[in-house]
Amino acid sequence: MELQPLTWDSQFLGYSVARISAVGSLPPLAEVRRCMTEQGIRLACFAGHTLQPGMAACFVVTQLELRAALPDACPADSDTVAQPALRFFDTYGTADADLTLLARQAGWGSRFRLDHGFAPEVCDEMYRIWLQRSCFREIADQVLIAKLGSVLAGMITVRFSQPVARIGLVSVTPQLQGHGIGRQLLLQVLRAASLAGCTELAVVTQVQNLAAVRLYQSAGFRPFEMLHWYHIRVQEQSV
Repeated sequence: MELQPLTWDSQFLGYSVARISAVGSLPPLAEVRRCMTEQGIRLACFAGHTLQPGMAACFVVTQLELRAALPDACPADSDTVAQPALRFFDTYGTADADLTLLARQAGWGSRFRLDHGFAPEVCDEMYRIWLQRSCFREIADQVLIAKLGSVLAGMITVRFSQPVARIGLVSVTPQLQGHGIGRQLLLQVLRAASLAGCTELAVVTQVQNLAAVRLYQSAGFRPFEMLHWYHIRVQEQSV
């Protein structure tokens, strides 16, 4: 087992955070915590394909990565016609309050929000920064927003890394959910990723978020990989 320091996470949270690199099962929880204490690590994250029976006392959530093959998943133009008043824009620069609220909403089902060891405002700030860095093209190549008339209806961010492009944030205004806006955003990004020369488009969600899984599958995504994420603390407390 090796503890690999996570610089950004440590700076953001204000204490030492690391990712556990291990083959197969983790050592007993007491041993993991002893190693963390020796190295001054307060929070350690581990992602594995199998559940770790010895970590039942720790936070765990299961994430599903789905992928769509390009250009096969890209529908014909006749299938991508949006609602007449729905318009799409690629935004750049400082995000306004409405867009920031959508980004924070995208984090409501994340492992950082589901883990009660983090205060809710910690997750909100993390996703605000994620959006900000995306809008300034530090970690995204496109921040696509959808407007229904003058109302912000939804947003999606994507990185056109090759060969696999990756979706970051996806969010639809709560009052407008269920009207196909999320699917329209996905179809727009599928076509953009194909034009950028990518062969696949990937997105990650929580297994229990059935609505999101159904949305992605409706746009041609298929399950690719499932990981169980663990958050291990030397002491359990909210931060």
